[in-house]
Amino acid sequence: MKRILTFIAFLLTSTGLWAQTLPGKVSETAIPGAEYPRVDDNRIAYFQVNAPKAAKVEVDVCGKKYEMKRDDKGVWTCSTQPLVVGFHYYSIIVDGVSVNDPQSQTYFGCCRQVSGIEIPEGKEADYYRPQQNVAKGQVRELPYYSKSQNKWRRCFVYTPAEYETSGKKKYPVLYLQHGMGEDETGWSKQGYMQHIMDNAIAGGEAKPMIVVMDNGDCSMPFTLAKGETMAEGHARYGKSFYKVIIDELIPTIDKTFRTLTDRDHRAMAGLSWGGHETFDVTLTNLDKFSYIGGFSGAIFGLDAKKAYDGVFAKSEEFNKKVHYLFLSIGSEENFGTQKLVESIRATGCKCDFYESPGTHHEWLTWRRSLNQFVKHLFKTDFEKKIINVKPVPQSLSKSAAKQGKVELFKYMVKRGDKKIEKHARVYLPYGYNKRNRYNVVYLMHGGGDNSTSFFSPERAPIPLTQVLDHLIESKKMNPVIVVTPTFYDDDENIGKNGMENAIQECRDFHKELQDDLIPAVEKHYSTYLKGKDSTAVAKSRDHRAFGGFSMGALYTWYQLAYGNSAVKHFIPLSGDLWVYDAAKKKQAPAVAATWMNDMLEKSVYGKDIKVYAYTGTKDLAGEPQKNFMEALSKSAPLFRFDGENKNISLSMKPGGDHWYGDINQYLYYALPLIWGNK
Repeated sequence: MKRILTFIAFLLTSTGLWAQTLPGKVSETAIPGAEYPRVDDNRIAYFQVNAPKAAKVEVDVCGKKYEMKRDDKGVWTCSTQPLVVGFHYYSIIVDGVSVNDPQSQTYFGCCRQVSGIEIPEGKEADYYRPQQNVAKGQVRELPYYSKSQNKWRRCFVYTPAEYETSGKKKYPVLYLQHGMGEDETGWSKQGYMQHIMDNAIAGGEAKPMIVVMDNGDCSMPFTLAKGETMAEGHARYGKSFYKVIIDELIPTIDKTFRTLTDRDHRAMAGLSWGGHETFDVTLTNLDKFSYIGGFSGAIFGLDAKKAYDGVFAKSEEFNKKVHYLFLSIGSEENFGTQKLVESIRATGCKCDFYESPGTHHEWLTWRRSLNQFVKHLFKTDFEKKIINVKPVPQSLSKSAAKQGKVELFKYMVKRGDKKIEKHARVYLPYGYNKRNRYNVVYLMHGGGDNSTSFFSPERAPIPLTQVLDHLIESKKMNPVIVVTPTFYDDDENIGKNGMENAIQECRDFHKELQDDLIPAVEKHYSTYLKGKDSTAVAKSRDHRAFGGFSMGALYTWYQLAYGNSAVKHFIPLSGDLWVYDAAKKKQAPAVAATWMNDMLEKSVYGKDIKVYAYTGTKDLAGEPQKNFMEALSKSAPLFRFDGENKNISLSMKPGGDHWYGDINQYLYYALPLIWGNK
């Protein structure tokens, strides 16, 4: 055995296969099993080519040629200067002939198949990288026959992760074009479009949509025909695609997939020459498109007042038809895009602009541009106002160094001629001192829960106590007292009083809050309440918030309607407002919204309220709450979702569900908005 091991060691050493330290890491664009190309942490790339009979070998990457060095076996190697992050095409030049690197994957670019290398970004690039625990969509190839070109064509189609399981649901469509010298594979191979879409959809930043990528008939080099002017050449190049997309591609997609076929649910965008094609197609077919994007668009010499039959000159009509116009550029490019945007805006047309910092005419510019663009597609005006809830810091999962305490609080409630004893839990912040005065938050639990639910480690991995402790310790929020009452008379009666009685309790709880709970709590602890009557409670309403989860959210909406004289700040968590007609049938969101507005109009303090609503995209109450709040934006003038006098907001957590684990995280963001440490 010893002789065999010695022989193997000799063999590996003599053939150069003994383990050796290689620079950096294998590039993600290398073919499987290859050791080169490589990239190190300083963004230096390393290349190796086996060419024993060559006299001279170079690498051409990022506009510079690097001469390679030969060893005694004919293996050529070299390293580059630090390269800019992003994706780059490159070639190996062997004795003056440009060839592909045998160890690299190839990509269609520069009008041919060519090698490519990715110089990695840091965490900021996660939006275009596949992520764990993010549902993945599919990119599928679809062949179809073009009568206008008398040949078979192919397109690639991205369907969102939910497409296969969403039944009969129909989806909006984005037609996404490549640039000059590239083809229909570019967006999925070089652009990582599918990862951008998966992450944006999973993050709640983009709506689920279908994305179609076809060849824009601009893969071959641009050349002028004999006697042709530059303007004539530009008008001809790729024009054959225009009839294809309108007459053949769109009908094929609508027939093959579950699509929303009206113009309000169709977008088109493209990079470089694809941006030029996007303008030519969409601005002459506004009956079919309402969202338009150009990324480093090759749109030159455009007279905004006259172009496309004066479409921009009719700004009022344009702004009604085009829901979103987006143009972008890399900061190191010189395409004149910013001047184009200014000229379009000068006509009165709306046009959004994005500049990618530090990038040239390259895929990193276009990845960033797509990520910006898709977040604005196919959203209603109200949906654009929804705030995206981000994950809370990891530090919340551990107890804070300075911890508050939770104690039982008992109080008496008047019920006709009788008095009954009820209880609540009260959180007192670390260092609670009766010489100081504290704001108070009242939080109502959900149906079937009790006064301990917000604070229970069994209900959530991050109990509310930890959230509060960290907010106060980090000085994101001033110390507050938090009170969690119960709407049940006692724990034994939980769930036994029926839904109808529970809803009636929702309507009536404002009386108990104002007449019994607030005076009892806020005279026992050090707060801003001076006195016990309703006048004293009203005078201190600025220092009081009321929120609730699920059924507790219904309590919150009713508290807003009936008891805003006692409370100024409201935090409905995953729950909408239920309003019934005489037959006890629940009314539509618009009816509930109008009722709420009427209630506030009648009240003294109805115009001086603040509402911070939260829910999750997977929450069973998420869609109903969103629909109700959208109805408020349309049917309740007292609620203002934007502007200086904004008094209501809706925040939604991507993947957020109906449980205290998410609810407590919402409070991490909501409470500093009310009493942040300014």
